[in-house]
Amino acid sequence: MKNKVVDIEILARAFEMKVLKYTGYALNFNYCLECGRKIETTNYISFQSLGGICSYCNKVNGIGVTYATYNILKYIYETPLEELYKLSVDTETKKDIYKILNMIINQNYLKKPKSLQILNYIKEE
Repeated sequence: MKNKVVDIEILARAFEMKVLKYTGYALNFNYCLECGRKIETTNYISFQSLGGICSYCNKVNGIGVTYATYNILKYIYETPLEELYKLSVDTETKKDIYKILNMIINQNYLKKPKSLQILNYIKEE
């Protein structure tokens, strides 16, 4: 990443999203997973469908989020790791993102991948 400072927590969340994607649990932030409408932003993420639900559809099996959290999740998911150094995220939003991804990971894996556990050790140092 050539001398650019990246927030380790954001990098860890981006890595978690990549692991989800490449193991068959890709997230969808562009279209409502109930009706298929294009969504720019929303305040609800479905754990069952792994993505956003528009304001017109039923919101079950998921979690309400702020629009900012949704937009940052979408940005992290769509942005190459090399460009994440540009992103600045407040502590509360980081906590929300961690909580959401942790719930998705725990729901979809019987055991959390060791590569994801290592990120917590790196963060603590």
